[in-house]
Amino acid sequence: MVLIIGENERDKIAEVIKHAEENIVSLDDIKKTMGGKVPPVGDDENFIVHLHLGHRIVYSIEEQKKGLVKHLSVSVRINSIYKTPTIHAVARIIEEFKFINNLKGCLIDKFVQENGQYQIHVWEPLDGNWNP
Repeated sequence: MVLIIGENERDKIAEVIKHAEENIVSLDDIKKTMGGKVPPVGDDENFIVHLHLGHRIVYSIEEQKKGLVKHLSVSVRINSIYKTPTIHAVARIIEEFKFINNLKGCLIDKFVQENGQYQIHVWEPLDGNWNP
């Protein structure tokens, strides 16, 4: 199946990007989230876009040691079954979220949650430049 991103989805993506820009996740909050003291941004619908075919995207802007980074995660759930997002879908999604680099220019990792959910995470410096 083909991932289709229409006008309604683009409007929601724009809302999520704006929300992320206005609510940058501090390095301190990241540490608290990792320690279980603060819920992850993925629990806040303002950071989430749902697409057809079961794609769930979480987008935030985070403070890291070297500066601000875009952080996007993609997971897929169809009929209560978790699937691994395709690399083609992730590449298409980061374009919609205005990433400057393609996937080759981003940091990418795959996580499997305890519930069996697969997530692809993508990071990119806010300005797209890894060597400031």
